Amino acid sequence: MSYITKVYKDEGGDRQVVDAGGELLIKGKLSLAAGATINDGDGVHTVADPDDVSLEIDGESGELQIKDAGVDEDKLAATVAGAGLTGGEGDPLAVNVDDESLEVDGDSGELQIKSQDAIADLDLTATAEYTDTELQAVADKVDAILAALRAAGIIKAGA
Repeated sequence: MSYITKVYKDEGGDRQVVDAGGELLIKGKLSLAAGATINDGDGVHTVADPDDVSLEIDGESGELQIKDAGVDEDKLAATVAGAGLTGGEGDPLAVNVDDESLEVDGDSGELQIKSQDAIADLDLTATAEYTDTELQAVADKVDAILAALRAAGIIKAGA
């Protein structure tokens, strides 16, 4: 059985070369300095140097990762926001609310159902016979309550 050497040192002797069709199998950890290049036959790739602002090397695993708070609105595409959100491409993400039924609390940033105008209590005493005026007052109160529930998005408009 014969073997053809496919790994050798180049003329200067400072690089290992893997011939076409050969493989380099590394058993263990390979460390490359930032700026080092790897030519895989399809192109030359440069080892990234993390900026230590948005990227870092994990101290335990040695893997490249995004730092905590390493991504801000300048690094987000507007398409990240999705339905109901605005922002990205330099603008902070924000909840898109109509300010009629929903609002964002300025202090806490919480999404809240916006307070509706108060509906005065209807003070009726039950009697055997209701007048048209009393029945209309009850109907008006029910309509006002339903309108407030619709405005708050709690119920949908009926037919």
